[in-house]
Amino acid sequence: MTQSNRHGAESSAERPDDIKPFGDNFIPVIPVDRKIHTEEQPFCGNPDCLCHEESDKIAQVNGWYQEGIITEQHAKDIIMGRATW
Repeated sequence: MTQSNRHGAESSAERPDDIKPFGDNFIPVIPVDRKIHTEEQPFCGNPDCLCHEESDKIAQVNGWYQEGIITEQHAKDIIMGRATW
């Protein structure tokens, strides 16, 4: 059975066998868990996370700041999870 579409071209009302269904024409993306808290980056970007209350790690960053090893901004960035140490 053929029909004319609005452009005047004839098209088959039945689906041709050589066209694969939509489900066969894409690649699924499977999310991979990544570690949020690592040795190099113990603080994450989530301000509600308990990592921001770990006093020993905060004291370590503060010690580096007090010794002049890192700047105040770098210390803030580390604790906010925007930089690694």
